[in-house]
Amino acid sequence: SSPRRAVLAATRGLVPMSVTIDGRALGPRRAGTEVHALELIAALARTGRLALRVVTPPDLAPDAEELFASSPAISVLPYATAAGAAQPRTTIVHRPSQVFSPDDLALLVPLGERLVVTHQDLIAYRIPGYHASAEEWLRYRRATRAALAAADHSLFFSRHALADAVADDLVAPADATVVPIGTDHAVTGPLGARRPDRLAEPGLPFLLCLGADLPHKNRAFARRVHAALGTRGWPGRLVFAGPGGEPTTAGDGVVELGQVDEREKAWLLTHAAAVLYPTVYEGFGLVPFEAGRAGVPCLFAAVSALAEGLPGELATLVPWDPAASAAAVIDLLAEGQARRTHVDGLRAAAARYTWDATARALIDVYERVLDRPVAEARRASRERIALEQELLEVQHERELEYARHVAFREEIGGDGLGLVGPGGRLAPADQRALLALASRDRLRRPLLGAVRAAYGVARRLR
Repeated sequence: SSPRRAVLAATRGLVPMSVTIDGRALGPRRAGTEVHALELIAALARTGRLALRVVTPPDLAPDAEELFASSPAISVLPYATAAGAAQPRTTIVHRPSQVFSPDDLALLVPLGERLVVTHQDLIAYRIPGYHASAEEWLRYRRATRAALAAADHSLFFSRHALADAVADDLVAPADATVVPIGTDHAVTGPLGARRPDRLAEPGLPFLLCLGADLPHKNRAFARRVHAALGTRGWPGRLVFAGPGGEPTTAGDGVVELGQVDEREKAWLLTHAAAVLYPTVYEGFGLVPFEAGRAGVPCLFAAVSALAEGLPGELATLVPWDPAASAAAVIDLLAEGQARRTHVDGLRAAAARYTWDATARALIDVYERVLDRPVAEARRASRERIALEQELLEVQHERELEYARHVAFREEIGGDGLGLVGPGGRLAPADQRALLALASRDRLRRPLLGAVRAAYGVARRLR
């Protein structure tokens, strides 16, 4: 073994393993990725087996700041400090969500002896419409391939997500592990619940559809199920809550709340008749477990990772038949044995996924990673990352130069380009002569006055 690996092995039992976690997602906005990162850090700290260092964003969320300040196992490394100067290396550096750009890797690789990357799913990798342009999509795909190639080990939340990555030749099975996330959130729960002001007539029953307004969340099918339930006499509304939607109240009993905070989400979960979750693809899928914890049914189909993490008998949506789905779920929308059995099933499934179990599994992965030598292919991939970063910087400079060129052309305008641009009327010698004369105040006014006068005469003679 290499001397460096021998030193790491010799000191492992004497001092806690040091791990850097990329926590730059822990800003004020709170969604699944942010919940996962904070709960993961808290669970790792509770083991007492690690010395944790967290790279933090400039706008660190208050609950994250409070957790880090209260835990002696956690030290904070502000992003500006990490990016601005060389830092001591920990034994492991772990990115707990997918990598979006080579800049992420350029920051992380120098922070640890071994790199571990969690890749949640291949949704953004496969769907170009989730990016601002085709170029952005291709850039993201390159970053994904580079990150999974550079990682000493890759983590996935489900066998389904890992199989997707293997099928696309992004990882080798020997270099990846499935570590499910926990569902028993201990540090990210809301402090109370609050009805969203935008939700009028709170007494009416409603189905809650949680999640961003993205195509794979399948909101169109949610509308069709709601309509089919209406034909069966169910009187309730359909409420969408999540980023991307503009707050509206449609005439068909559909309400769009847009983004809600954690307290509003808690109120919606506990007051819904059921959570409608018609997603077609998830790397894990927390929503059914959140619904069960709130004591309400979750209406979902046995697709992607949901078929793996939840019992098949709880999957009541029929993909993708709205009438059959409405018939299958109608009994869950009122109090009764069917509803109680379904909620109990969700809670039993959630009990298998705890953050403490996730932390133990992750530490096992970290230790296995340290026991393996760094392959030549991994070192080569990191060299490719450095090269790609240089190429991206060159491309970026070219884009800036082109933007400056476009701005310059717009500033000159069409008339100016007609005089001095490619094929312009004024030869370089004429341009220099005019510039020399126009630079002298006593000559500029008479010269330009004579030119304008001549132009006026020419127009009248046409």
